[in-house]
Amino acid sequence: MALIIDNATRLGKKNAFTNILGLCTATYAHGAFSILDVSALILNNKTLFLLVKLMGSCYLLYMGFKSIKSGIHSLNSKEKNINE
Repeated sequence: MALIIDNATRLGKKNAFTNILGLCTATYAHGAFSILDVSALILNNKTLFLLVKLMGSCYLLYMGFKSIKSGIHSLNSKEKNINE
């Protein structure tokens, strides 16, 4: 709830609704996977479990690099504003 309010105040209604849509989609997908017992299938299959872990770690690395790149870009733009 706090994330949605934060996005709505900083980024506007459109981004808040996008956030809500993403959260609802993830909740329904997780519920469907639970009903279909996909979690047990993944845990019992070592190769599939390794694949899920690798995909998760690649996603975290991507998000980390994206965050670092965004921070560097933000610092560079602040330096330009100070120098002007």
